Amino acid sequence: MRRFRDLLKDESGIAVEYMLIIAVVVAGIIAATAVFWPKFQEGVDTLGGNVQKKLGDGMK
Repeated sequence: MRRFRDLLKDESGIAVEYMLIIAVVVAGIIAATAVFWPKFQEGVDTLGGNVQKKLGDGMK
């Protein structure tokens, strides 16, 4: 925790740069989740349906 406080007190602005980089990465992850979520959900639903069908058929 002390190291984090020391980074925040750093006069050179490096801490701010790191925070901005982290913010951009997090925003990218959120945007990618919003874009790819429907396809992911569709794949999970299809997989679940296939598993349920196979288990219902008794693995014939």
